[in-house]
Amino acid sequence: MQRTMRSRLKFPARQPHNRSATLLLAGLLLTAGCSSNPSLDTSTGKSDPASGSENTANNNVQPQTGQSAEGRPPAESKPAETNNPYSAAGIDDPSAFEAVFDQVKSAVADGDPNKVAAYVLFPMRVNDAKGSVSINNKEDFVAKYDTIFTVSVKEALANQKKDNLFVNAKGVMVGNGEVWFGATTGSPQKYGIIAVNQDTAASR
Repeated sequence: MQRTMRSRLKFPARQPHNRSATLLLAGLLLTAGCSSNPSLDTSTGKSDPASGSENTANNNVQPQTGQSAEGRPPAESKPAETNNPYSAAGIDDPSAFEAVFDQVKSAVADGDPNKVAAYVLFPMRVNDAKGSVSINNKEDFVAKYDTIFTVSVKEALANQKKDNLFVNAKGVMVGNGEVWFGATTGSPQKYGIIAVNQDTAASR
């Protein structure tokens, strides 16, 4: 009797575990939790929108100091133009030099050795076909003036115009090299004759 009663009793069947539904629910919860703070940066190499805009700004190449945005140097960096035609000869004051040049021409035209000597930078070289001689002082210059300033030297100086003077690192040349002017290195500068070439075939 007892066995018969048990056989007639029916127990509810065990429901199978829905694993797929559980995994789906867990995935949805995880996704919702990760998206709750979109600006959170927890890993290297990622940035929020603010840092992204900063990176964009850093990618813009800025011009170097001393250059414009187009890559050209600013106008103020250009070297100033000079109006000194005698700068190659080391002459700093062109007006003062031209005044000396005019005074030398006048003194030579007057035939005044003492006056010319005032515009000589000693020691002065005198070159001719035989060689070179050094004139070391005013007395020596005055004594030899007529042999130094020959007719051809005087003519070259008289015919020379200031706007046609030849200038290089050696000095300022008259004619074909008959007379050379130069400058002292001290301050203030002095300008005057530094050489006379009586043989001008190779004076340049």
